[in-house]
Amino acid sequence: MATTPLAFTFVCHAGPLEPQAVLLAASLRRYAPNVPAVVAVPQPEATWGAPAEHTLAAFARFGIDVAPVEVPFGRDRPLTNKIGALRVPVAADRLALLDSDILVLGPLLDDPLLRSTADVVAKPADFQTYTRDPADWARTYAACDADVPSHRIASTVSGHHGPPFFNSGMVITRRPRELADVWEGCARALAATEGLPFAAHRWDDQPAFAVAVHKGGFTVEPATERLNYPAHVRTLPEGAPPLLCHYHRPRVIRIDPVLRGVVADCAARHPEVARVLRAHPAWAPFVTGARSERPAPVPDLLISGIPGAGAGTLAELLNGYDDAVALTDPPAVHTSLSEHQRPWGIPVFLRENRGYIADGRTDFRPASPDFLFAVANRDGAVLARADAVRAVLPHTRVALCVRDPYDTIADWKRTAERPPPPNPLLPEAERAALHRIDAAPDRAERLALRWAWWARYLLKRPTNTVLVDHEQLLTAPRAALAPVLAGLDAGRPPADPPRRAPVRDRGVLNAHDRKAIAEICVPLADQLGVVVHPEP
Repeated sequence: MATTPLAFTFVCHAGPLEPQAVLLAASLRRYAPNVPAVVAVPQPEATWGAPAEHTLAAFARFGIDVAPVEVPFGRDRPLTNKIGALRVPVAADRLALLDSDILVLGPLLDDPLLRSTADVVAKPADFQTYTRDPADWARTYAACDADVPSHRIASTVSGHHGPPFFNSGMVITRRPRELADVWEGCARALAATEGLPFAAHRWDDQPAFAVAVHKGGFTVEPATERLNYPAHVRTLPEGAPPLLCHYHRPRVIRIDPVLRGVVADCAARHPEVARVLRAHPAWAPFVTGARSERPAPVPDLLISGIPGAGAGTLAELLNGYDDAVALTDPPAVHTSLSEHQRPWGIPVFLRENRGYIADGRTDFRPASPDFLFAVANRDGAVLARADAVRAVLPHTRVALCVRDPYDTIADWKRTAERPPPPNPLLPEAERAALHRIDAAPDRAERLALRWAWWARYLLKRPTNTVLVDHEQLLTAPRAALAPVLAGLDAGRPPADPPRRAPVRDRGVLNAHDRKAIAEICVPLADQLGVVVHPEP
């Protein structure tokens, strides 16, 4: 039998997942019009249901064959449908298995990895969702009668190193049936093993796939995000888009104007696609008309600064605008900054919660899906790790709040401020400096030195940050917000933002405190351009 160099396969589940399979088919045909493709439909229909007639008509319109496949574990573990999809009847040198929640965004056949001579091409997982415990990995491989491989790879988003672990949303293989057989055997072995991480059952396709690739002796070439871009945790890059965009769920498309335009274009070009989308409430809003231009990025804003300098106040003011939502001190942001060298948890949090808000699942009701989304961090963690934040959110504006050191330290002293231990991911020199400050026997000097430590972080702040003076924020909120919102659209402002007089409750400061502030803090405040009022 003659073979073709490449073929594609993906799964279509009956029901609410049909639109994503049809969108994948449409985008695949736009950028790989002549490559054979087969959609795998799980059987039996009594268990899985049958795709709607208009869904099947769309596949026929795009010249995509439909093949029934068996799913090894049935409804109990639906993710193993990918194993069945590798067994579709197709004569090709390489079979590319795709998750149906993927959009093709560019000329797919241009990527050399689609012609790789490796047995398997797959991208390392975004996160280490299975386990980071070596003992768990040892039990996992032992359950499949295999040894843990000695080499390690890094997850592409979180950066965690561990045994090879892949995202199975895109797999290219020269040996599809052999891979399916070994993969199924490993999945069955893990299913029968007690004491494995919970994720072995929740994402049972990926741990079994990782072991199968090693146990089966398959050669592997790692793919980059160009062939499996995690749009649920990252905005699309500027310039050339990835070839395969893994969006995971409809709300990611809803909150990304670029992807929203891609889906609207598909619906506008193909009545068959529009019909399928209209039949499903989560997808019907996308049938609005073509939008081929690249819209502006969805606006996000981070707020931080010296603790006690007004980050919460700034968030409160932003919530007065009709197309802005500001959250204060979400625990996920602090956890990401204190536990992860690359704090990808912050863009994940922004993306996920933007989706919840856009879907109406919170009490917030912004005016549009492209609302300004702000997160305020009052303990200064975003400021202290500003470089790490900038690395994962290079274009997100950061507003950093600063306040007259006399007022700040008076508040710290009045509330018996006890600073938390230094962030364990700060550079060693910075953690040592904080330890020395906290060990200083003189309290006045200790508080002044701590304010100065924060001020030095403000002085070396990255680009695309805005310094916000607490006093101006209170007395002239519109003027203070102008540079924060420059180029961003927060919607209609409140009729009259409240103006407040600065609170200078400095009765707790004694002469020794004032001397330390004047000598240690005021010179730095002058460099920052902060207006200082030594009296009263």
